[in-house]
Amino acid sequence: MNHSVYHKKEPPRKNIIRGTSYYTGYVMEVIGPQATRFTYISQSNPGGKIPAWLVNKLFTVVAPKVIQKMVKACRVYEVWKKNNNPEYMPWLWPDQICTNLIDWNDVSSSANVETTSSCSEEPEDIQVGDITDDIITDT
Repeated sequence: MNHSVYHKKEPPRKNIIRGTSYYTGYVMEVIGPQATRFTYISQSNPGGKIPAWLVNKLFTVVAPKVIQKMVKACRVYEVWKKNNNPEYMPWLWPDQICTNLIDWNDVSSSANVETTSSCSEEPEDIQVGDITDDIITDT
């Protein structure tokens, strides 16, 4: 699950519309030996002058396509993973994370809160194969 936050390195800017994610994420539940329930939840506001009815209509088109691509990726994940850093599993072993962690002093839930930090290093790039480029293409 995720939600929008403000970061001192990316403050709100004039003439830039920033959407807000109030609560967004995926929930996967095993419901049988070969079955998983996949739920996508999103409460968000893209900002700007887009009418709510249009946002809701687009969501009913985009969300099912995202889920279809996720299902397609899941079906070939084991084969893909064997060829793409098979030992790299930071969701199981957090010590494999080689980027700088978020300095929570730089993050706020309000745009008006000034943050402070002593962290000045940029995150290190990790070279991990991109599953979407390798196996998911629009046809």
